[in-house]
Amino acid sequence: GSVEELLGIDLTKHAIAAIEECSITLSSLVNFEVLEAMQRLAEKPWVSSLPYEKNACVLNTGVLLINSDGLENDILESILWWDKVFSNRKS
Repeated sequence: GSVEELLGIDLTKHAIAAIEECSITLSSLVNFEVLEAMQRLAEKPWVSSLPYEKNACVLNTGVLLINSDGLENDILESILWWDKVFSNRKS
């Protein structure tokens, strides 16, 4: 992905836009047993109740467009939650 993909994105209703990085899949970064267990226990707006797709592209976190007005107060909590998921990845 490239920065050009973010041009023209309306962030009025969203806090962050990111570019997909399809050379890496979610299953290569995340232990799905841990993710599914955490997903069952979490009742947070940033955690989907639907299963995550193992072959989904991940986000290129080096290229983000952030609408600081749209950030929720619990953004730090959501980042820490996802950090737990990623820190329990497969070896």
